[in-house]
Amino acid sequence: MSHLDYLNELKRYYTILGKEKNKKGEEFYVCAIKEKDYYKMIILKSIDRIQHKSYLNISTEYDSNDKNKMILKIADIIVAEKNIGNGSILMKYLFQYANKNENIKKVIGTMSEIDKDHFDRLEHFYKKHGFKVVFYIDDKGERIAGDIEKDL
Repeated sequence: MSHLDYLNELKRYYTILGKEKNKKGEEFYVCAIKEKDYYKMIILKSIDRIQHKSYLNISTEYDSNDKNKMILKIADIIVAEKNIGNGSILMKYLFQYANKNENIKKVIGTMSEIDKDHFDRLEHFYKKHGFKVVFYIDDKGERIAGDIEKDL
């Protein structure tokens, strides 16, 4: 299957947002899955058709304080390989999407206890992308969960 055939196949299932290259030189089509008018997932699809598990699950919700504003909630970010730029590629397209929709005023998310072993890496990643990061501390002084937030 040629690259053009592969791209046309992807277009049957996804909205193609762009083409990117990570720090290792791997090329990806950046794709989105939409539900009604809103993205619910941004995915990296390898141009070489190697299976990569890199995606960003999101939901769009009305702001409980102002029904004219919307909040983009990051449910999960999964990257197959760390520290090669795949997460930053996903964030780039998340912000492009959010900035195109003038009703989206904020991006939020949580870090759960499952993420505990890599809170430092997550904190660095989110701060690099302009998020405020807040951790919840247990009675032993250990971080157990956290929230992220970025106003747009």
